[in-house]
Amino acid sequence: MYTIHFICVGNTFRSRLAEAYLRSKSLPGIVATSSGFHATQDRMGPITPYATRLARLHSFEEHLKPHWDQLSQERIDAADLQVIMYPPILEQIQASYRLSTPYEVWDIPDVDDVRPGQRLTTEEIADTTDIIFVRLRERVDALAEQVESRKSGSKGTGRG
Repeated sequence: MYTIHFICVGNTFRSRLAEAYLRSKSLPGIVATSSGFHATQDRMGPITPYATRLARLHSFEEHLKPHWDQLSQERIDAADLQVIMYPPILEQIQASYRLSTPYEVWDIPDVDDVRPGQRLTTEEIADTTDIIFVRLRERVDALAEQVESRKSGSKGTGRG
């Protein structure tokens, strides 16, 4: 099994969508998990309405876990790869945790990062989260393809 762990701030939007979307692909030997480094602050409740909307719209709502998870050293150590959603998060994670396994830092902003300080209408939030999800889906698809290709490459050549 190869475990990919997605990390964001609250585990209510980006990392949860990435986890659920990757799970929906049902790739053999790949496990997706997620957590947030400030999830216990519970700023957005169990999940944001826009994460639920996107999962429903793209037909993978059944793969969403029902609650957020707090980042822990145990979660980091249990994964083969950490995917940190946004560059500013990395420093905050490194201040409290030891990244003991490989990691990637993606440029997947949160809604507040795209339009900082602006009070958005429901329609603007929907448009912004649609754009964020397109970027997220592209990155998850590319990562899944890389992992699958590594797995099949090592099987085909006898290397592992």
